[in-house]
Amino acid sequence: MIYHCNACKFNFSRYGEVTACPDCGSQNIRYASAAERTEFLMYQDMIDQELAQQERMRPGSSGAA
Repeated sequence: MIYHCNACKFNFSRYGEVTACPDCGSQNIRYASAAERTEFLMYQDMIDQELAQQERMRPGSSGAA
């Protein structure tokens, strides 16, 4: 599930019960809106792509030049 903190505007994903924002500790959290979920997933995809690229460039990996 993707959540949004109303205090610091942090979007985050967690499984199970969520009682506070992992960034600021505020308990003023809610389920993310459709737009917030889309933004979160877009950034998550960008991070995954960057990590995959870094892994390919690592010495000893099968994708290294």
